[in-house]
This record gives sequence, C-alpha cells and structure tokens, in this order.
Amino acid sequence: MFFVISGYVITASIEERADTPLIPFLSAFYRRRIQRLAPALICCIAITGVLTCLFVNNPDSSLITGATALVGVSNLYLLGESTNYFSADASYNTFLQTWSLGVEEQFYLCFPVLAWWLLQRQRKGDSSPALPVLATLSLISLLSFIFGSSNNPASAYFLTPMRLWELLAGALIQQGILQRLRLPALAPMGMLLLSFWLTNDPIDRHRCAGRIHRSDLHRRQASSALFCAKSSWRSVTDFAGKDADGKKNFGVFDY
Repeated sequence: MFFVISGYVITASIEERADTPLIPFLSAFYRRRIQRLAPALICCIAITGVLTCLFVNNPDSSLITGATALVGVSNLYLLGESTNYFSADASYNTFLQTWSLGVEEQFYLCFPVLAWWLLQRQRKGDSSPALPVLATLSLISLLSFIFGSSNNPASAYFLTPMRLWELLAGALIQQGILQRLRLPALAPMGMLLLSFWLTNDPIDRHRCAGRIHRSDLHRRQASSALFCAKSSWRSVTDFAGKDADGKKNFGVFDY
C-alpha cells in the first residue's frame, strides 16, 4: 500500500515540474528528498541504535542494518543475510522495517529521470508514451516477482526490480490507466484476485526464507485494491491541503 501511494504521489509531483530543465529538476528533487528524509532517518537510527545496544543481547546485525539504511541499501544487506522477514529471529532486528525505505530510495535513482522525460514528451504533444512504457516495465517487474516468489522468495521480497510493479501501479493510476481502460470497478478486483493467486503455493510457506504469510499479503493487496478503486473516481490530491502559495501539500508524501 505504501509503495502504491508513493508511486502515485511522486509521479504527480514530477508531472507538476516536468517543464523544468533536467539538471535543475534533479537538483531540486534530490534536495527535497534529503531535506525530508535525512533528519528524521538520522534521528530515528541514532535513538534506536542506542536503545538497541542497551536492550538487545546481540545488537550487531541490527546496527549494521541501521548503518546500511542510512545509505539506502538495508534491503540488500538483509537479503545478503538471508533474512526471513516473518521469522521469530528477525523480530529482534530493530531496523528490519527499513528494507522498504531502501527499495524506495533505489527507486529514486532511476524513476525521476524516466518520468521527467516521458512527461515532457507528453506535454510537447507527442503521443502519450508514459502509460505504455510504465505498463510494460510494471508487467516485466510483476512477472519477475511471480517467478522469484517460487524460485527465490527472499529476492522477490527485498529486491527493488521485483517490487517495482507496486510503485509503478501508483504511477499508472496517477496517469489515469483505470479511466483509459474504462474498468474502474473491475481493475481493483483483478488486483485482489491476483494477490490470492500469487500466494496460492502448495509448498509449505514456512520452508522458504522470506516467504510472506498469505494473510498478511492478502491484507496488503486488499488495501491496494481499495486504493485503486478510490483513485479511479477521486484523485488522492482531493485529500491534500494547500500551502501558503496555494499549491497542493501532501505532508510527508509531498515529493
């Protein structure tokens, strides 16, 4: 759900600034990322790190995860450690949840340039290239996720390329794919059915490192489906307030 919302909002923000030349656009984009994420992240890791040293018997893995989170690669570290996100041992890693931040920060490395280029072309009157390009990338990512879930579930869970389809789902919704397909009611249901099919694995889920509990994934995908349904009739920006300049303000999601 977080990835879908994030993909939606960041695409909307890039679209608003698509007329800006590339270098100033990227400079402003990454400056906003650092200003919004770095202070809270550093504070969180510092305080949690101290508490971890005081209350966790073996804090080494947690501290390394926190350090890698500072540079946006904690998901790669956790994958390298063959972490099972839902195992009892993993619950002692106080920075386990930073894997999703790593995925998102890695998403920031390539998507802004691609989205800027696509949306600039779109504004210049070219045929709308954003939807087909993003849909193709999303499909490739989804197929890799399906394949990885059976063959290497830990990679499917932690790696950005296999999670990209969730972020791009938000971008596609922002670009109006549900309205273009004229399937606003059926698309969320299809997404929900897909989630059940993806987790309908006869292999005992406890045998695979990184295997997601079915009930947990069902809840996440159901939430995403509901978000899709709502977005097909009412833009997320309707819920945003406005700042002093009259611009939309998404709070912590204001990319």
